[in-house]
Amino acid sequence: KPVLEVNQNFYKSGVAAGNFRELDSEIVVRIIMALFIGFTLVYRVEGKNGFLSSVNREELTAKIVDVIMNGIGVRSEKRSK
Repeated sequence: KPVLEVNQNFYKSGVAAGNFRELDSEIVVRIIMALFIGFTLVYRVEGKNGFLSSVNREELTAKIVDVIMNGIGVRSEKRSK
């Protein structure tokens, strides 16, 4: 539970600073935690010779952050062009 509280406080401060959209912090924090837990499991299942082991860590981190912050959908302004 302390991990959830720390992450919720981080998210709420990001909302207050205008860095994150205002959503239900209880849900957002659990979604992000589930993503990381699932990612860790995939890494373990793949093993030392799996795809994730071969990816540059900084590049992988940047892509994870991009998906969390921007999602995977095409923005509506890009769709209409």
